[in-house]
Amino acid sequence: MTPRIDFPGSDRGDHAWSVRAADEEDAPAIARFHVSCWTDAYRGVVPDEVLGRVDVEARTARWCRRLVGGRRTTLLAELVGTANRVVGFASVGPSHDAPEPGLPELELASLYVARDLWGSGLADVLVARAVGETPAHLWVYDANVRARAFYEKHGFVDDGVAKVDDETSLLERRYVRR
Repeated sequence: MTPRIDFPGSDRGDHAWSVRAADEEDAPAIARFHVSCWTDAYRGVVPDEVLGRVDVEARTARWCRRLVGGRRTTLLAELVGTANRVVGFASVGPSHDAPEPGLPELELASLYVARDLWGSGLADVLVARAVGETPAHLWVYDANVRARAFYEKHGFVDDGVAKVDDETSLLERRYVRR
């Protein structure tokens, strides 16, 4: 069994959550949650036609590859006392970018939290557990102002590098914490 660490809920009195390392058996649950987050959090950021193509089956296959491949470590947050409902995850690993002088090797590749737990501290816990104080970088949609502010609160800075995401055709900005 994967070790689990329980955390209290937020100051608002929310349920407690647990955080543990995900394994390949978690791929379907992560995929369902990931699709739900995309359609919820990215409405108005990602074009509706792109959101309409986000598919649980394809995401499950993608998460199976990620969880078995060993390139990334994925932490899974579940709500305690609710049949372990997935409420967040963070995924980290070696950079997908070509090596650059001064660019930290560690990439925070994914961070998602259920909307009803935004502001609860869960995202803070996931970042702390996933990258701690280690230098790291990430990519975030330019239009995702809320996420950009969150990452800035955690010491990440827009380093001026941008690219167009192949899947969405949206501009992404690279944020780095050294």
